[in-house]
Amino acid sequence: MPDIRRCLQTLPPTLNQTYERILLEIQRSSEANAGRARAALQWLVCSVRPLYLPELAEAVVIAPRSGAPFDEADRFFDQMDAAEILSSLLSVQPLDKAGGYGPHVRLAHFSVQEYLTSTPILHGPVSMFVVEKNLANRFVFESIICSLAYHQHHLKSRSADRWFRTSSLPLFLYAVQCWKTHVRALELKPDDHTVQALLHFLVQGLFLCLEQASNLGSYVPWEEAFSKALDNTTLQLRLDCSLYYACLQGFPLWVVETLLDHGARPNPPMDQLNASLKAGPLHVAWRAESVDFLLRNGAMFEARNPQEQTSLH
Repeated sequence: MPDIRRCLQTLPPTLNQTYERILLEIQRSSEANAGRARAALQWLVCSVRPLYLPELAEAVVIAPRSGAPFDEADRFFDQMDAAEILSSLLSVQPLDKAGGYGPHVRLAHFSVQEYLTSTPILHGPVSMFVVEKNLANRFVFESIICSLAYHQHHLKSRSADRWFRTSSLPLFLYAVQCWKTHVRALELKPDDHTVQALLHFLVQGLFLCLEQASNLGSYVPWEEAFSKALDNTTLQLRLDCSLYYACLQGFPLWVVETLLDHGARPNPPMDQLNASLKAGPLHVAWRAESVDFLLRNGAMFEARNPQEQTSLH
């Protein structure tokens, strides 16, 4: 009983101080643990849906801006070790309630997220764990494309079916479902590293396996057009298709600006695009700022598609 009383007397008086103490212990444990905990918190705060444990275990070993962003040798031998880094800040849902892909993991309480995104942590001893939403979305997006680029290099295939049949891609399902949401969340233009990463991701067609996975069994005209543009070595066609896709998906204005700056055309010749995609970016743009920007940069609203429709229809 005396030991229990002493422990109770040393408990921090507020939740924020409790969270600070937990994070201090993680910070002091090791640099590697602190880095992985920081990555996990970025993911948990801004993930579009609850993460599965295998996804979190994979995500925390990706370092997007390091010399070697991903190495399979860095994976945890036991995925539960990834959850244990965050101690009591994390809640792991039993497998029988989460489905066959693995237990769900989430922050233990909404107040944990409130603390991680608050001013007190920013000016305290555990400021390395602060989560700023725009930077966290940037980190998650860069982690996704690092993982995909690594595995695409090793699989040497753009086939979504091949990727689904590969068991060593824990983040693939999350990437399929959520990567576009993270791009849309980047309303503030990120630094040049992220801009160039997204440009490469689009123009080189690395995202195509994600779209093929989400559209399995469906015919998608622009997907066929982009596949043929990739088989064609002409960079211009890839840029034009990327601009079409960015407008169609409602990506932030800075994405549209970047593609135009790199040579994408607001009025691509219809005969140079695949027959299934005879429409310009203005026909599919739905964000007002993108429509305005395209018009101010020469997009012709009177241009007609094969159905004789202008962008006003």
